[in-house]
Amino acid sequence: MASAMLVLGVAVSGLVMGSPAQAATSWGCSGSEIVSPIPVTYSGTVYSYIHVFWNGYTNCAANVKTGSLYGVQTETDVYLFTCHETVPRPCTEKSGLGDAGDYYYYADVTLTWGTAGQCIQVIADTTDRNGNGGDYKSGAFACN
Repeated sequence: MASAMLVLGVAVSGLVMGSPAQAATSWGCSGSEIVSPIPVTYSGTVYSYIHVFWNGYTNCAANVKTGSLYGVQTETDVYLFTCHETVPRPCTEKSGLGDAGDYYYYADVTLTWGTAGQCIQVIADTTDRNGNGGDYKSGAFACN
């Protein structure tokens, strides 16, 4: 997993909050899934799903390819940011990490510092073999 510090703009999109799901057993994350998987789409086609986890101290996100892209090497990215906000709303980013590369199955990233008491933001991109990209950018959510 390659990590990079990023600073990006602000956008808002809806999330469906769910009850904690099964513990992560793959994708490089640990903890319980804290929201329903978030689709990353291009022209109505789901390219991947973002899975967000909380282990009691840190958050982790995995952008997992699906369908015909699963097992195909294409650009796959996921980024996690802490937000200044302490309640869900547009995120004013404090700091973050990302994983971006030409992956076959998924990209994953863990915020290695405590995110307790802070909201997070997730951003993900997945491209197909032709370079068409699906992307997703949340507002502040998962305010622990």
